[in-house]
Amino acid sequence: MYLFFNNKLLADKEFNISASNRSFNYGDGVFETMAFKNGEVNYLNDHFERLTAGAAALSISLPSYFDSVYLDKSIKLLLEGLSLSEARIKLHVWRKPGGLFAPLDNSADFLITAGELKQTKNIKKKVGFFDSVPKVFSAVSSYKTCNALPYILAAAEAQNQGLDDVILLDVCDNISECTTSNIFWEKDTVIYTPSLQSACINGVMRKQLLSFFKQKGITCEEGLYGREWVERAELVFTSNIGGISCIEHIENRTYSTTSSLFELIKTRFS
Repeated sequence: MYLFFNNKLLADKEFNISASNRSFNYGDGVFETMAFKNGEVNYLNDHFERLTAGAAALSISLPSYFDSVYLDKSIKLLLEGLSLSEARIKLHVWRKPGGLFAPLDNSADFLITAGELKQTKNIKKKVGFFDSVPKVFSAVSSYKTCNALPYILAAAEAQNQGLDDVILLDVCDNISECTTSNIFWEKDTVIYTPSLQSACINGVMRKQLLSFFKQKGITCEEGLYGREWVERAELVFTSNIGGISCIEHIENRTYSTTSSLFELIKTRFS
């Protein structure tokens, strides 16, 4: 097995993380998860844009050669070594070792790994709410940082309750997102989704959907919505790089898993 670390293709056994690694010690970094299909990284430029914005928000300096073209070539080199035609790509960027909370060096280390690309479930049968660790809006809340504790605890709670997923809430009890996906719902042919002020991730697939709605003249509203908005919805779905999933049950309420509007969305993003 291979990975790509700091401009080098390495065998797994050649890669080591030091005890002073800042991602390990402080969660000091960002990451992207991408899908490679049909010979290309899906939405590469959008992933790269979010990565560089996240790194800038953390004051981490990427190497001068690290652009979207370089990233594309590096991923393909790794996949060639792994003999993978489809893959789930993970790109980690973290600050180089040095210092305690105050860093001594703002330049970046980066790591690219690849594994099996799993298809998202078409339907999530049972979903609940998770409010034990509310999301907090901040200058970095829309990026995928290396501090993923709210999602880990939410996913563990879903597992403990035998649920397919849970809906995370913000500190004001507004709907934010699910454990690994953004959330949308339909009511009277209008699509709703939490705004970034809910502390949700600025998802790449979320961006594609918002662009698609605008292009097709589909009314979509972003805002801060309490859980009652989802309870009154007719159809609820989630999105991430794996695709689109419908939610069938949220607690004791049952939702439709099809509508003419949703079929249009599925046709475009299946």
